[in-house]
Amino acid sequence: MTTPSLVRVYFGIKVSRLHANEVVCVVGNCEELGNWDVTKSLILKKNSTLSDGEIWSDQSLQLSPAQLSAVQYRYAICEVSPSSSSNDDHPRCMIKQWETHIKPRRIVDSGRISGDVVDVASLRLDVFGDNCGMNSVDRGWLTCQTEVYLRMHQQPIRLFSKKKLSNNLRLVLTVLEQNESSEDELLWKERDDAHVLVSNIDADDSSSRPQPPTGIHYNNSDDVTFRSPTLEPALTAFQLTFYEDAASTPLGTAFVLPLHLDKSTGTFGLSIIASEGRPVGQIKLEYLVIKPTPNLRLDASISYAKYWKRDHPPMNIGHRGSGTSYKGEKLSVIRENTIEAFNKAAEHGAEFVEFDVVLSKDKIPVIYHDYTICVTVRKKRADDIFELCDVPVRELTVKQLQSLKLDHKSAKNNPSMNHRDADHSYPDELQHFPTLEAVLNKVDPLLGFNVEVKFPMIKIDGEIEQDTFFDQNEYVDTILNVLFAHAGQRRIVLSCFEPNTCSMLRKKQNKYPVLFLTQGITDKWVAYSDSRTRTIKGAVQFAKSEDLLGVDVHTEDLIRDVGQIDLIRNSNLVLFCWGEDNNNTKTLEWLRGHRIEGIIYDRMYEFSEPKPNLFRRKAKSDGTPSPPNSSP
Repeated sequence: MTTPSLVRVYFGIKVSRLHANEVVCVVGNCEELGNWDVTKSLILKKNSTLSDGEIWSDQSLQLSPAQLSAVQYRYAICEVSPSSSSNDDHPRCMIKQWETHIKPRRIVDSGRISGDVVDVASLRLDVFGDNCGMNSVDRGWLTCQTEVYLRMHQQPIRLFSKKKLSNNLRLVLTVLEQNESSEDELLWKERDDAHVLVSNIDADDSSSRPQPPTGIHYNNSDDVTFRSPTLEPALTAFQLTFYEDAASTPLGTAFVLPLHLDKSTGTFGLSIIASEGRPVGQIKLEYLVIKPTPNLRLDASISYAKYWKRDHPPMNIGHRGSGTSYKGEKLSVIRENTIEAFNKAAEHGAEFVEFDVVLSKDKIPVIYHDYTICVTVRKKRADDIFELCDVPVRELTVKQLQSLKLDHKSAKNNPSMNHRDADHSYPDELQHFPTLEAVLNKVDPLLGFNVEVKFPMIKIDGEIEQDTFFDQNEYVDTILNVLFAHAGQRRIVLSCFEPNTCSMLRKKQNKYPVLFLTQGITDKWVAYSDSRTRTIKGAVQFAKSEDLLGVDVHTEDLIRDVGQIDLIRNSNLVLFCWGEDNNNTKTLEWLRGHRIEGIIYDRMYEFSEPKPNLFRRKAKSDGTPSPPNSSP
């Protein structure tokens, strides 16, 4: 029997009912399947509609026998729209869902010969998300679309009536687009293919779900967020219609126009207008606009956004490398957040190190915990020559941060902590402000990074951590571009206290998991004004609404109420913990006994003799390096 020159591949899959403009694609590691680029994938054709779904298939693809065994692929559900540019023939592709199994699908040879062409591969019917009995599907990431969030919380609605506001209010959000009906007039019309998701942090199930056709029931104390993608944010508006109880006639309507959404995030008020044109109330809304990251090349080859090996022992995570060296009950002998501190943690068995990233004035990501630094200023009078003054990190270039005599902000209240006179003698590995690029390239590649993306927040007493800052989209984009350019095979977990930043980190990329940080209930610090990060329960509800990997909580609050561990476990979330309580042998044993996935603590060199970490031991036992970007 002669070897056929080509092999015809059959793809067939069953999916749930799709919306208008949605299609099923096959993306894989060969040119014919887009080389993992979903925008260049093979689009299947709908064959039939069933009572419980649809069948999509294609058999146009022909490969050589040599190609066949090497092909890997995944299915994705996408929404395809014509290009907005007359110079671009490629349609715009929004990824709605995609398969995320760690091991992609492979073509199965059925060996059915027909002349010079063999019909193969998946003469069986696949089921979307199910690969060898394992189900793994994730939401898509931003490609060409912008995602708009509208949040209502803290009793945002006020009606101009003596009548008490009903707790059975019903709200409907409608997406509008501009329609050029004539040369002289622009009209708004309802967008037929719009998708609106809604979540309620105060509901038992806070996950995002499609808005029901009749809208949602709203109690004025609820914390509700609407989400909707748009390809043309400058030409998109939103209509919020208010009904009382089961009434069919609306109380009034409010309109969110593009001019209200002119920044990455903000707050505005709107009038609620009755049908006859009079105002009947007002509403306060918070908004978030998430844009795709420019120049970030993402593909469907792998994702760890929702993947964690639960059978692994708890990860040892070095806080700021080898521990805080400026403020705390016991300080590290190695300067925090330096290349030396990270490598020392790796030598003593750390699987990860945790550190904070901020931007310099010239928009370079650097490693530093705070928003300000102390600069030494010469005074006029000789009796007190120098004074330490606070300067925001964002006001200094990376060259200035690395070359000037600077000190940690704690030195201002504790002169004994002043290190500026010793800076000149420190080697590069112990210098302040290493760049994110430098630590990615110079630190042990088998040491994972828990990267906390800093973004200023408002505290409940009104204090603002940083009153002026970078645009939030640009800030996150800058960090992600450096991370993806230099992370290589390194394991990465992202985290943040600021909820909108977590949402951006989740939407803007598809590879790395995101954890939501919370300080929980504590007297050690002033609480943040955002209720989502004030308690572990609030953090869990938010993490579920954004489909994050998990939460990163203050250990003091876990010890106060150990039942919160079950709350997190039952929500299918990964749990990390942090805080000075962890710098204690008994507490570490207690946390490990509860199988906490990640434990962040100081001075690992005091708790462990030098030894290889889990990933290095695994690589040695396997006899091969760890696979690229392999997650725990």
